[in-house]
Amino acid sequence: MTTSQITQQINTDLVSMAKGEARSWAQIGLLLDQVDHSGYWQKSSGSFTEWLKALSPSLNLKEASLWRYLTAARYYQELRKTLIASGVSIPSLDELSDKVSPENIEILSKLARVMPDDVFRKIAQQVVASTVTRAELRETWLAYRPVLEGRTARGKGVAVPKINPADSFQSESMLEAQVFTALSANGSEWTGIERPDRYELFMHVSPEPPLNARQRFTFDAVAAVRAHKSAPLTFHGIEIKGSYLISRSTYELLERQTPFCDFLWVATHGRTSELSMECIPEHVGLMIADGNSIQVIRPAQRSQQSGHYTGELAKGLLVKVFAR
Repeated sequence: MTTSQITQQINTDLVSMAKGEARSWAQIGLLLDQVDHSGYWQKSSGSFTEWLKALSPSLNLKEASLWRYLTAARYYQELRKTLIASGVSIPSLDELSDKVSPENIEILSKLARVMPDDVFRKIAQQVVASTVTRAELRETWLAYRPVLEGRTARGKGVAVPKINPADSFQSESMLEAQVFTALSANGSEWTGIERPDRYELFMHVSPEPPLNARQRFTFDAVAAVRAHKSAPLTFHGIEIKGSYLISRSTYELLERQTPFCDFLWVATHGRTSELSMECIPEHVGLMIADGNSIQVIRPAQRSQQSGHYTGELAKGLLVKVFAR
């Protein structure tokens, strides 16, 4: 298209939108990108920011929403190029389903900084296909966010934070996130229930302590499972470790965790080579999780101490739900 044709098309689109014609966020974001790159805004404003601010009332949209649409649209176009280069096909921005929200695209842009490439591609495809909910995607981001230790890239010229493999905290956080992602992607089969009525996974859950309990602790992950509508809800607590070489302090933690869940597991990532079951209580299940599969080494079993304080764990889960 020539410059005059682009200008005419932008004029037509803006008039139609001002009259109330419905447009998806992706279409609006694409239009804003054209306005910025074509210099269309120079006819009436001193900067693109001023132009966008003036546009906001006429479209009955908040200025922050317009910036979000623009940012998500730009990122999606770059993401599409990257995925196509790696052999993954996704629709163009103007063909993107209305079910895909700019918030989910924004979360994807954050995950791209910390996720392994193969895992990220899988998540990106799920987002574009609308097969992952915003709550699930947000939970995945909350799993990976600690890897960056709170660092974000803000403003022009600020370098995007990168992962340092030699950093023990980042390595541990990455391990937890990778296991959590594998559990999220592979469903409930590892629990022994293939098609439950309900299955939901939570990261970092702290049960409410009973009156006679010692200090609080936190499960690395918790799965809530209900086999069918009339079945009781069961809780699977998960402790994520870099290997199965369990220290005495971890053994004691597993003993403390046992009464708060129906089943207790130790999980590690598929790249871990060390396996030792000798120092893990017999009722604790063992599994290896990676981006493609979950291998149950030993299923979790109920013990005489299991499940006494699941009500306190349920309270901790409610706190997580309220915080969403």
